[in-house]
Amino acid sequence: MDSFDPWVEVIADSLRHNVRELHRYSGRRLMAVTKNNANGIGIRQVGPILDGMDEVAGLAVVRVSEALALREAGVRKPILFMAHAAGDEAVALVRHGVRLTPFHDDSAERFGELAGRVGHPIPVHVFVDSGMNRIGMPHDRAVDWVAGLARSGAVTIEGTYTMFSGAIRDGEPFDLEHMRRFLAVVDELRARGVDPGLLHGAPSDQLVRTPVLHALDLIRPGGAIYGLNEYRARPS
Repeated sequence: MDSFDPWVEVIADSLRHNVRELHRYSGRRLMAVTKNNANGIGIRQVGPILDGMDEVAGLAVVRVSEALALREAGVRKPILFMAHAAGDEAVALVRHGVRLTPFHDDSAERFGELAGRVGHPIPVHVFVDSGMNRIGMPHDRAVDWVAGLARSGAVTIEGTYTMFSGAIRDGEPFDLEHMRRFLAVVDELRARGVDPGLLHGAPSDQLVRTPVLHALDLIRPGGAIYGLNEYRARPS
């Protein structure tokens, strides 16, 4: 045989089983991460399977094309875009009901302009950087920033999230410090009368290795949904 066409066979019931086990283990619904073409399995195939499950609150992506592909595949649940979007791409996402992520200092101005283009406030999940130092509003400046964004009228805050590093500091998981910083921001926002919406942050690794992170409203796994072995829970 000189050549052959490779394929991936997706067993829908196996995906459903993994989602149900993650929900059972954490007691929380999922913001299911389907980035990178659902870990290479196929976002158009996986999206509708997850969309039909009560355990799934929404899906998350980092590419405009993937957010739109989920809608084209018939996904009706909320989709979170966890990256920067601007201009016509941002307009297209909003018009397809995709939730955007503010994290820039001038987000109130950016989203005010976007809201003017689409004719209504923009549903968002704000991203608080609790120490990963990738993207997100740094936690020590986040309270005033989120409060100002909420006052602007440009957005409707549906959720607030962070990201955990999995690092170890002085023999302890640094994720606990991530959590402390994040919740401090949340508590101060609530004290100021700002509703942070649904809270989420725990990806696959922290979901199974740091159960205290289950305290947030949603879990946000990716690889564990697709059965990757490194995300198996440790025996108790």
